[in-house]
Amino acid sequence: MTNSIPLDDARKRREWQDTRVRSEPRPKGAPRAWGGFKDTGRWVGKNPPSVDWIVTGLIPARMVTLMVANGGVGKTMFAQLAMTCCAVGAPLAGRATAGGSGAGVFGEDPEGILHSRQERICRHLGCDMEDLVGRVFPISFAGLDAALWRGGKTTALFDSVEEEARRISDLRLLVIDNVALVYADNENDRVPVSGFLNALNGMAERLGCAILLLTHTSKSSEAGTFKAASGSTAWINGARSVLQLKVDDEDPGRVELKLVKSNHARPGDQIDLRWSDGGVLDIDPDVGTDGTVGRLDRRARVTRAKDSFLACLAALEGQGRIVTDARNSPRYAPKVMVAMPEANHARIPDLAEAMETLFADMEIHVGTVSGPDRKPMKAIVRGAKGAP
Repeated sequence: MTNSIPLDDARKRREWQDTRVRSEPRPKGAPRAWGGFKDTGRWVGKNPPSVDWIVTGLIPARMVTLMVANGGVGKTMFAQLAMTCCAVGAPLAGRATAGGSGAGVFGEDPEGILHSRQERICRHLGCDMEDLVGRVFPISFAGLDAALWRGGKTTALFDSVEEEARRISDLRLLVIDNVALVYADNENDRVPVSGFLNALNGMAERLGCAILLLTHTSKSSEAGTFKAASGSTAWINGARSVLQLKVDDEDPGRVELKLVKSNHARPGDQIDLRWSDGGVLDIDPDVGTDGTVGRLDRRARVTRAKDSFLACLAALEGQGRIVTDARNSPRYAPKVMVAMPEANHARIPDLAEAMETLFADMEIHVGTVSGPDRKPMKAIVRGAKGAP
């Protein structure tokens, strides 16, 4: 007996229906034609690009870093501090930052809170609000629709944020606070979550900056890296770097910053942070600036800052650059030095204190030097006044 296929079934097999969705809009930034597969010949004789860091070892450039923490731990403070550190070239949590501009979309905090927090950060870093003009751009979306993703695709606001961010000169860091307000979809569904993170990674690549995306800790009792963030494990999988802030169980004033995942650095690094008297969350002053847990007394910190100041001053003199002790001058020594590698991650207040100590010890003084136009100028020089 010969098996036969009913005519209707055969027709259905021949007339295969292409059910793929063709009406979806082209994703922003996607090429009109991807060009097909290409072999590795395009890499022959070329060195691969290195990974650039906005915050060394913590926040890589041109991709998304997820910061996870419970409410009230200080993730928004830390993010706004990160923007400011980039702007003034100061270290963040003891790690070097790439100098440049910082912008932030803040969905929870109103304008007044952002302003108040920025004042505290400026006092902590020893900079003025004027120093941040054209460099720091915090925007409040409190009470507004801040959704960047809704119904499986990016929103008009997503496009607007990218367009406005592109106008910012030398943008290094874009903060988005937080997932609950910018992601209007199912946080437990890996498909839209992956799509959203992929869209943000694309934005970061196109802008050439890092995106720091803030979110809340998972309520799950399960331990492990991939259960750190609320919702699908795709939040952790889709981010290239994941930071976690957690209050120390034994010392509520101390906060642990841990690198729980990184595609480009060794995960597991932990840095001790502490709330300062001025209400800023930054590296614990009694812990080494490299993030290692090693108690340093005040005398050791002052000595280290003095060494950094003198090293910077020597480098500046070799470059023919002039610095002064006048705080309102663009040549104010601590502000110039803080971005230099010779500063060894010292903050502006550390360098300012070191400068006063060096003046008192007569290791530096204000002298007269020849300026750029060969006119005499007052500047900080090494050695005691009148010494040969």
